[in-house]
Amino acid sequence: AELAFEDLLPDGLETADHYLWTLTLDGKENAGWLWLHADPDNPQQDAFIYDFGLHPPFRGKGYAKETLARLEDKAKDLGVRKISLHVFAHNETARKLYEKTGFLETDVIMSKKLS
Repeated sequence: AELAFEDLLPDGLETADHYLWTLTLDGKENAGWLWLHADPDNPQQDAFIYDFGLHPPFRGKGYAKETLARLEDKAKDLGVRKISLHVFAHNETARKLYEKTGFLETDVIMSKKLS
């Protein structure tokens, strides 16, 4: 994980085209985080959510949906036309959230455990 962060964020929080936000409730309480990469040199104007989460006390209260709606507005301001993300198949809560907010599956990876 450390190598991935070093590769993706070589200049830390100042790395160009990466947006890292702390999600706050009423501008005070730290409710979660969001990390978006929006590359202006990408001809498709795609963006990718590298990480998004809410701390347990803030889950199930509509904050994730609100955050994604606000992210769409911010992404449009950046010229983004499509936002993508990865979600693990077993994370049903996250999958339902993304489906409810308009994300569609674009790829499925399957595996089988062998005994």
